Amino acid sequence: MQRPDAFEHASIQWGDDGKSVRGLIVRCPCGACEKLPLGGSRFVTSEPDSAAREHQAVRRRLVPKGWFIGRARREHRCPQCNALRTTSQHMPRPSLPKQMPVEPPLLSLAQQVAPDIKRIMALAEQIGQRQIRKAKR
Repeated sequence: MQRPDAFEHASIQWGDDGKSVRGLIVRCPCGACEKLPLGGSRFVTSEPDSAAREHQAVRRRLVPKGWFIGRARREHRCPQCNALRTTSQHMPRPSLPKQMPVEPPLLSLAQQVAPDIKRIMALAEQIGQRQIRKAKR
């Protein structure tokens, strides 16, 4: 169901003589607008489906020009914005690599020095055992 306030109703200048007539203004959020005259009383009725007929008539005129006509005022898009909207929906998304390369973790200073400390302790223990053996002789 279309909203009855989907378009802005206003008096617009239309025709070669610039005569003021009742019409609709369809606005895009970027600032572009399209003005359409209301053709007589066929749009302005008190019937329940008059908003739907008005919406259908506007779509019939503007969609061939590249417009996207939404259900509410904020959803209308001009041809340039509509092109951006439709291409961005169909753009391929960048894919991640299947397997990330595994880098060795960076060692902290303590982890880098630990093997040296273990070697120094092993050497100190060997020297200590040799001194004990010499003392026993």
